[in-house]
Amino acid sequence: MLTPESVGTFIQVGDDDPGLLHRMTVKKQRPEKHDPSYAHGLTSTKRMLITRGNLDRSDDVQLEKGQTWISISSPSEGTSRVTVLAPESECWDQRKATATIYWIDARWQFPGSQIVPAGTPVSLTTRVTRAEGSLPARGWKVRYEVQQPEIATFAGTNGSSVAEAVVDENGNATV
Repeated sequence: MLTPESVGTFIQVGDDDPGLLHRMTVKKQRPEKHDPSYAHGLTSTKRMLITRGNLDRSDDVQLEKGQTWISISSPSEGTSRVTVLAPESECWDQRKATATIYWIDARWQFPGSQIVPAGTPVSLTTRVTRAEGSLPARGWKVRYEVQQPEIATFAGTNGSSVAEAVVDENGNATV
């Protein structure tokens, strides 16, 4: 279920399409979207692959037996909180979980690759614009993090592997 203050609506609830024998022997309710903010789902009886219907396998999601899924969409920015309940779970302390989704209207262009001699300072600029209208996302923060701080750090940060920059009036965040 979506909490009342959430943006967005449920689009579809997962259905692993169990076989005829399973449907005949197990009397369980089928997954169903009751309204835009409430759905009833079931965990999968088998391992399956969720695909977006294209040839790109990198955006597919592997669903394991015992898992389920739900798709949600939002036409506006904001926060969605999806709470799931598993009332028949044997682990009473794990019967409820909440996931938070932050919806933003943005496009970003990461800095290009740079090859420089060791020790040479380099500026990194990420361009951030609003997706609707391509206006600069002025005031937004961009966080850069070096994944291997033993190799590089940010100048002027006392060796920190993290740096933040605020998007300026041109849509650029530079460190």
